[in-house]
Amino acid sequence: MPAHMYEEFIGSILDLITRYGEEKEHNAKSTPPSMAVYRDTRRQTSGGICYARYLCMQKNYCDLPDSVLHHPTILRMHNLLGTLVGYHSDFISLPKELARGGDVMNLVMVVQNESQLSLEEEARARALEIHNESLDELIRLQNTLPDFGEWQKIAREYADDMGVLVQGVYSWHIQSSGRYVAGVYVEPEHLAGGRVD
Repeated sequence: MPAHMYEEFIGSILDLITRYGEEKEHNAKSTPPSMAVYRDTRRQTSGGICYARYLCMQKNYCDLPDSVLHHPTILRMHNLLGTLVGYHSDFISLPKELARGGDVMNLVMVVQNESQLSLEEEARARALEIHNESLDELIRLQNTLPDFGEWQKIAREYADDMGVLVQGVYSWHIQSSGRYVAGVYVEPEHLAGGRVD
C-alpha cells in the first residue's frame, strides 16, 4: 500500500483536530457561525472525511491510482460524506445541544440564525432540504462516475461503499444509547465551574 495513503489519512485526522478547536471557539461565543464557515468546519469535524480516507485503504481500494482517488468527483464525494455525517449528527444531537446550551455548531441553529427562522418548524425544514440536496448530489455522483478505464469496477465499488458508510454512521447515530441524550454525554465546559469532579 502506498505510504501517501496513510499520510492522507493522518492528515485528515489532523484537520479534524484543528477544526475541533475552531468549533470550540464558536461554541464559547454562543454565536452560530455563518453557513459558509459552518459547512467548511463541520465537514471536517464530523469525521466523515477521515472515514473516506480510511475506506480507501481497505479491500482492494488501495490499488486505485491517484488519478482515481484524487479525481475531483471522488474528492467531492469525500466532502459530501463529511457533510452528511455532520448533518446526521446535528439533527440527532439538537435536543441535547439545546438543553445544555452553548453548542452552536449545528446545521439547524446556523440556518435559524442566518435566515431568522423559527427553530421548531422552519429552520428544521430548511436544514432537511439542505441535507437532501447534499444527499442527492452524492447519489448523482455515485451514479455518474467518470470513465476510469480499467479501474472503473473498483472505483464503482468504492463509490458504493461510501454510500454504505454514510448509512452505517447514520444507523450508529440513531441507535446510540447515550451519546445524544441531554445530560448523559458531558464535557467540562458544560458543567458548573467548568470541571468534572
